[in-house]
Amino acid sequence: MRQLAVKAAVREVTDLGEFTAIAATYDVDRVKDQIIPGAFERTVARWRASGKKIPVHWNHSADAKDIIGAIDPATMREIPGEGLYVAGRLDLQDCQVAREAWRSMRNNAVALSFGYLATKSRTRRDRIRELLEIDLFEITVAPGPANPETRFLSLKAAGQGRVPTDAELRALAKRLRVELPPSRGELRRRSENVALEAALGWQPPPKIRPEPDAKSIPTAAEQHRRLHRLRLGLLMGDHDLEPGREAARPGPTDIQLREQARVLGIPVPRTRRQGDHAVIRAEARAQMLALLRYSDA
Repeated sequence: MRQLAVKAAVREVTDLGEFTAIAATYDVDRVKDQIIPGAFERTVARWRASGKKIPVHWNHSADAKDIIGAIDPATMREIPGEGLYVAGRLDLQDCQVAREAWRSMRNNAVALSFGYLATKSRTRRDRIRELLEIDLFEITVAPGPANPETRFLSLKAAGQGRVPTDAELRALAKRLRVELPPSRGELRRRSENVALEAALGWQPPPKIRPEPDAKSIPTAAEQHRRLHRLRLGLLMGDHDLEPGREAARPGPTDIQLREQARVLGIPVPRTRRQGDHAVIRAEARAQMLALLRYSDA
């Protein structure tokens, strides 16, 4: 079923028949339809991939004489809080209907609309139909928009050729939420601030680094291994108990201690990989007790 809607707000028209517009808004229109943000995403992508331009009609007429211009799909995008942004051009040189439409646009007597199919929608309890996905097939200049918010914001008369001021361009960019580069005055103020800080020798505040996490408490197995290495070191004369002297030199590794224990004939406990853990633990305990008795003798 073909559905036509008139939902637009023309933004700006130039003397060459070129215009930019919000071709659809997110307000509830007179026929109780409301476009949901994102509804144009797929149709815009399809138009861009096709390489074709969207035709501009007069009052939704499909007659050849009433096709008065075109929209460039590359310019189409949804602006949050505003609607569907488009840019197009009317054929003023070769089309009489386009010239008549342009005259009505200059007189602020018409607005933009669009023809579409609602491929995905839902109806709320208050009977307002929400359009979730739209298949757009034409933009039209129409005298009777369904959206009461449609309006001309600016219009350049044919032959006027006035160049917009910087303030006007920045105001338009602000309405369209387009981020502009900083002005010369702002850049000059930034450079002056940088020069003043350099002259004063100001440095940026130091970065506060988070303190490292506290070390975890050693397990019983780790404490046994440390005690075992300490006893072996004491037996072989690699450690002493005077404060401050042990930290002055690094202790031997576990491999070095085991090798020295073998040279001295001291029994070395097996690792967990060499047998049953319970047996190894019992043997290690017996050997540790023997070492303690040997060191106390």
